[in-house]
Amino acid sequence: MEQEKFSTKLKNALKGTVNYVRELSIVVAGIAITFTVSDCINKKNEKEDLQKYLNALIVEMEENLAIMQEKGRFYDGVLQLGLYLMKTPEKKYNTDSIEAYDHFINHGFIMNYKTGAFEMLKTSGMMRLIDDKQLLSSISTCYSTMQQAKDESDMY
Repeated sequence: MEQEKFSTKLKNALKGTVNYVRELSIVVAGIAITFTVSDCINKKNEKEDLQKYLNALIVEMEENLAIMQEKGRFYDGVLQLGLYLMKTPEKKYNTDSIEAYDHFINHGFIMNYKTGAFEMLKTSGMMRLIDDKQLLSSISTCYSTMQQAKDESDMY
């Protein structure tokens, strides 16, 4: 009789342990699935965010290109004025010609380019997600070159 009681207790204990291990396995599997799905969603969101940052960067670079082209036109006008002054004897300067260059004589060119999208990309930590290192290098080089052009323009 005692052996039956012991056997019954052992079966109940094993049943309880098996149930516990099964429930624990279900919980662990659920947590693993949740983390996997969450990771996939985070990666998708990061890619979408990176694309938004890169789109903003494209818009900013197009605006900066327009600024650089304007700078080029301004300094081309300064060059034309310089060539006119060097080729024409001082006593033969034409008033109308000099007035045509008035903008280049009386105004300077203050070059300010935009960096907001680039700074947001850097501070957000999204640069680490750019797999194309050549693209990353090109972006950095563009902004470095614009800063150099601004510095030289400011010195001029």
